[in-house]
Amino acid sequence: MPRPNQTNSTSIFYAFADDLNQSGKLDAGDDFTLAEYVVSGNTWTINTLVQIPITAGNVAQSFSLAAVNFTGTGKDTLFTGEPDGRVYSWTGTDATSPLQRQLFSDAYVGKAWQAMCGVQMPALGKGLVGLMVDPTNQNVCNVIFWLPQAVLATLQPSLIETAPSAAVLPSSNPLGSNAVVSVRLWDNEGNASTPFLQYQILGSTNWQTNTLTALDGFAYNPATRVTALPTGINHTLRWNALADLGANTVTNVLLRARAQDFMLVGEWSSPTPFQINTAVTTNPTNSPVNFTGITPVNGGIQFNWQGSTNAWLYLQRSPALAGTNAAWVNIWTGAPPTLNFGSYTDFFGTNPMGFYRLKIVSP
Repeated sequence: MPRPNQTNSTSIFYAFADDLNQSGKLDAGDDFTLAEYVVSGNTWTINTLVQIPITAGNVAQSFSLAAVNFTGTGKDTLFTGEPDGRVYSWTGTDATSPLQRQLFSDAYVGKAWQAMCGVQMPALGKGLVGLMVDPTNQNVCNVIFWLPQAVLATLQPSLIETAPSAAVLPSSNPLGSNAVVSVRLWDNEGNASTPFLQYQILGSTNWQTNTLTALDGFAYNPATRVTALPTGINHTLRWNALADLGANTVTNVLLRARAQDFMLVGEWSSPTPFQINTAVTTNPTNSPVNFTGITPVNGGIQFNWQGSTNAWLYLQRSPALAGTNAAWVNIWTGAPPTLNFGSYTDFFGTNPMGFYRLKIVSP
């Protein structure tokens, strides 16, 4: 592609993805890069690379570029169909200055460009044609065509809402019966979103919905949305694996996630493998539930505790620690899985003396 005022040389443009975060795929944190090689005879030089950060979580793994005499002036305009689905035009003012990049179309955000080229028209110049695939219907390839224009219009980005995306973050630690799973959420518009989780047992082909009990330490509710940013943000889900898989299950599972904002539901993420062991164990020196506060109130005492378990949880009272007078009575019962926090007020009645404990019993 010759540049304006470029003599005895021509430019070759090459686009590539730079996997900066070494995830093995093009995603947030990587760069879409355009390189220009100026060829003159048997020699060549490379101009400064143009590096465009990828900020969306789920983007296409394909992109396209084409040099087209789109304005009919005899000078080609460079077009790039980029991983986020937007199409940009690149034009130069002289032989050496960096090309000027401007938005050409944002009508296909979230789509994947497979190829682009010019199509000769009877007059003016060449039209631009692209092959586009919608990730939600990958069996169909769409042909998109733009007629040539005498002048490239400056397009202002439209406010197109895109669905949020999610990913399950890997961990080398096995999951337990009350599993903590970290997910990362992205939303290009910064809309708060709700994460969802599914699992698949080793050897199975079916995806099943996880029984979720908590999101960021609070009771899980599919109507509750949490922060999702264009650059991504991590959240914590608590999965009642004991309820879904049963006790004493040791196996491998795949987990996948997706998210929903106020209007759009994203695609399921690529699966992340985990080991899981749902054996319920209780260690008195490292209990999963502990008292965090004991406060006198009018006529009684209030207990607060922190932690959760996939077993039955009892708050018990006894007039003595041991001996014939010891008689532990359940004054509060929590069914599995218990929430990550709890509180109970015990009113003394006629006998203000007593001892209290939290007891965990496997189902």
